Amino acid sequence: MLEFQMEVMPHTTQCDFNNELRASGIVDILQDAARLHIQKLGYDDEAMKKLGYCWVLTYECYEVLRMPKLGERLIVNTWPHPKRKLEYDREIEIRDINNNLLVKSYTNWVIIDREKRSLARANDVIIDGDFKGEINYQGPCKRKLNLGSGKILDTYIHEVTLTDLDANIHVNNAKYLDFIMNSMKFEDYKPFKSLELSFVHEARLNDKIKIEHFINENNENCYRGFVNELICFEAIIKF
Repeated sequence: MLEFQMEVMPHTTQCDFNNELRASGIVDILQDAARLHIQKLGYDDEAMKKLGYCWVLTYECYEVLRMPKLGERLIVNTWPHPKRKLEYDREIEIRDINNNLLVKSYTNWVIIDREKRSLARANDVIIDGDFKGEINYQGPCKRKLNLGSGKILDTYIHEVTLTDLDANIHVNNAKYLDFIMNSMKFEDYKPFKSLELSFVHEARLNDKIKIEHFINENNENCYRGFVNELICFEAIIKF
């Protein structure tokens, strides 16, 4: 069965000032589970480098049923779906030690050609086995969220630093959620109960990311990031 399980315990750098796992901490754990499972399947970063590829997350959503807390023992379970034309979909769950579901997530990954920085079919990356049929989220990933428009409520600018980068030498996906959190006023901050996050264009060292917050016609809290006027990411967040 193509399934992977691990135990984690949120640490201080993953939690907010209420000692609850913050959004970037949740995504950090979800990414770690995916990374460790793909490593077990033989396609970790080093193996992909030899093939001239890298994994890139294009879309992620999660829903929190109960917010995990600092130092709580958690069980993370993940399993992939069969490959589509270019995309690799993956389900991830976070449960407590009593098997209560706390967070459920759906992620979409693609393979990028390292030299061309473009999508690769990567027919030589073969993930085969017995796929678990259980599905938390239906439907394909969303390359764009089609947020619509609305009056800009807040604007925040972040310049990418060394600590924002991952092994692909671009901003790690979890970092965008910290940028959004940093754009908020202390008194307005609330935990992110659910989110959809679409990664449109990579951001690299010293790029200036302009983040706009607005309420769209569906009364959703929307965040859109720009690098040199190009959309970098889009997010819908519920508090």
